[in-house]
Amino acid sequence: MEHFDMFYRPVYGDLWPLLRISLLSPKKYCAVVNNFASNDKVVKNLSDLGAFDIIKNASKKFQQNYDKEFLSKSDNNIAILDDGFDNIDEKSILKEESPEMSDDYLPPIEEKNTGLYDFVPVKKTYTNKEKFQMEEIQSSVYRSSDFEVQTVKSLIHSWPYDNLKVFTYDPGNIESFASPKKGENGLYEYYLMDAASILPVIALDLEVNDRVLDLCSAPGGKALTIFQTLITDDIACNDKSVARLKRVESIIDSYLDSSVTSKVKLYHMDGKKFTEPSFDKLNQYIIAHIS
Repeated sequence: MEHFDMFYRPVYGDLWPLLRISLLSPKKYCAVVNNFASNDKVVKNLSDLGAFDIIKNASKKFQQNYDKEFLSKSDNNIAILDDGFDNIDEKSILKEESPEMSDDYLPPIEEKNTGLYDFVPVKKTYTNKEKFQMEEIQSSVYRSSDFEVQTVKSLIHSWPYDNLKVFTYDPGNIESFASPKKGENGLYEYYLMDAASILPVIALDLEVNDRVLDLCSAPGGKALTIFQTLITDDIACNDKSVARLKRVESIIDSYLDSSVTSKVKLYHMDGKKFTEPSFDKLNQYIIAHIS
C-alpha cells in the first residue's frame, strides 16, 4: 500500500484518503433482482432483510437535481427577460476588476522600491520544524507531473433505469445476502455481485435499440444487469478465455428466458483484436469494456 500512497496521493490529492479507505474495505455486495423471474416476492423479502433499492434512491436524487437545475435555468431566463438592457451600467463593464484580497495578497512592488537594501515583506514564515517536515514530505512522496485527473460532469440527461432493481444494505453494513434460489419458472431470483460494478452500467446511459459490446464479459454480471434494464436485448459478450466464456453462458441460461437467450451473441476473441464486422462502425454502437 506504501507504493500506492507514493504514486496516487499526488495524482488524486484530497480525494486519495477516501479512495484508500475504499480499496482497503471489504467488498459490498448487492442483489440484482431478476425481472425474468417472479420478482414481487423477492423485492419484499429483500426489503424485509433491511436492504434498500439503490436504483430507486438514485432515481429520486436524479429527479431532484434535474428539477433544481431546470428551475434554476428558468429563473435565470426570466430575470434576463425582465431586466433587458435598460439597467446595464457601462461603467461597471469598463471598470477593471481589482485582484481578490486574500491573507497572502501583497500589492506589487513598484520599481522605485526594488533596491538592494529596501525592505520587502514576506508572505509567510516557517519554523525549522515546519521546513523539515516539508522537505521530508517532498523527498518521500513521488510527485508525478505526467498524470492529470479531470472530473467530467455526468452527461446523463434522463433516467432510463426504472426497471432495474438493485438491493444492498446501509453504508457500513457489509453483511452478505443468502445464495439465490430458483423461482417458479426455474430461473434464479437475483444475482449477487460487487455493488461498485453497477456503476459502469449506469454510466452507459442506455437508450432503446442500442447495441452493446462487452469486450471482457466474464463472469457476466454486468451484461446480465444490462438485460435487467429491459432497455435493450442486443448484447454481444466476448472473452478471450473459453472457460470464462462458458461461465457467461451459464449465467445467461440461469437468469434469462429462452426468448432473450436466443438473441445473445457470444464471441471468443482477444478484446484488443476484436474483428467482428458488424461492430466496425463504432459511432453507431455503445462499446463497453467492462471487465
